[in-house]
Amino acid sequence: RVRRAISLAVDREEFMKVVSGGKGQWSFGGSVAGSFPEAEVKKVLRHDVAEAKRLLAQAGYANGVDLEWPFVKGDADLTSYELIQAQLKKAGINVVLKPLGKPEQRELRKSGNFDLDIGIAGGQLNADPDSGVFASYYSRSKGNYGFYKDAELDRLLLGQRQEIDPEKRKQL
Repeated sequence: RVRRAISLAVDREEFMKVVSGGKGQWSFGGSVAGSFPEAEVKKVLRHDVAEAKRLLAQAGYANGVDLEWPFVKGDADLTSYELIQAQLKKAGINVVLKPLGKPEQRELRKSGNFDLDIGIAGGQLNADPDSGVFASYYSRSKGNYGFYKDAELDRLLLGQRQEIDPEKRKQL
């Protein structure tokens, strides 16, 4: 519920306006832009602060929650982090930004000993969605730093790796 509340509290439209001057395209994390119709993505990744607050209350945080966000000191994306911090605060999610050296931040990430983490993809994914999705979301992947675990998603991720038809892979 807290993860869903975080997602609902982020105003992606504002983020796009502030960070990229309104240029960009909505897409799901780990997917290649254009893989899904933008209208479909906006339905799933909607902005709803009231719903975020409701979910936090259901999770036992009716008075809000404090989270720590370790990031690499000197990171060029600090302004983006501060914008997300301000957006989350509106839903009662109080984020403390914690600048660390890169080795310390990476060790926390690998150990799973963190509250929040982010990766802002700068168009580094190639045309195959597997390149950004499998490592981050497959439950047994060493790159699944958020320890996301969903049996149905694992089944789909493994299935698309076995499919040779690019269109069928995209559908999976």
